[in-house]
Amino acid sequence: MPVNPVDWVRAEDVIANWAYQAGDIDKDRVRIQTPRGQGEARGPAPQATISLVSLVPLQTQGRETQARVMQQRCTVTAVGPGEVGVDFFPGHSQVPQRISIVAGIGDPPAVSAAALLVALQGALPAGYTASADGADPASILIDGTAATPLFASLAADPALLTVTTPMPRYPVILRLEHAVVWRITVRAEAVAGPNFAANAISKMMVHRRSWCDQYMYPIGFRPAGTPQATPFVPPERDESLGTLDIRFIGLMTGAEATTAMRVAGLTLTSAAAA
Repeated sequence: MPVNPVDWVRAEDVIANWAYQAGDIDKDRVRIQTPRGQGEARGPAPQATISLVSLVPLQTQGRETQARVMQQRCTVTAVGPGEVGVDFFPGHSQVPQRISIVAGIGDPPAVSAAALLVALQGALPAGYTASADGADPASILIDGTAATPLFASLAADPALLTVTTPMPRYPVILRLEHAVVWRITVRAEAVAGPNFAANAISKMMVHRRSWCDQYMYPIGFRPAGTPQATPFVPPERDESLGTLDIRFIGLMTGAEATTAMRVAGLTLTSAAAA
């Protein structure tokens, strides 16, 4: 399942924090634009609304194959009884090593996983380790090492246990550079004064590097200018409006899991000349 190529939530949090800190806007009145079907957030009307207005790729997709130490996850999925374990193939071996336990009647997945973990820790070949998965008591992580990075595991009984590969031996890393533009729209009511929007935008531009740009670098975005800064004070109204567009360039990344070929078979038949 592909993951998000960018930490959008964190990026929007950075921009929202910048708007209320530098623009001197009430924190509760800075909003991220939501899809129309979801409706507006409850609370006071927004004074600053943040929206993503442009997402443009700047290059073709890059692909890079990397060598990694494998990791597999064994998850007990059913209540016993039965044989819970794996056929383990170290390196390029074609000979499986059965490592399993016999779950008792009514044994829950977490109990069977704990017993299997002990069996794996005692029976795995040198260079391979087994550990509990802290996120799931019914799961076990099997890891290789730099000296023995490749292996394979098959469930002894797929009805009781599943095997997945969080880190394959040769993942493909995908990269695509984009230009991204966020728009901050500021609106001021009469109580805030007719120049509120213009002042807020000016202060945000002055403090952009301090409150915005430096926090975007860690999530992969570098500043790339201000496409638009338009404060607008309608002469016939008490309120003011303004928009500020900020541009960033950054990599959007992804990964594809590839299965390493552990065994290759070749058959050659030659016929004698008549």
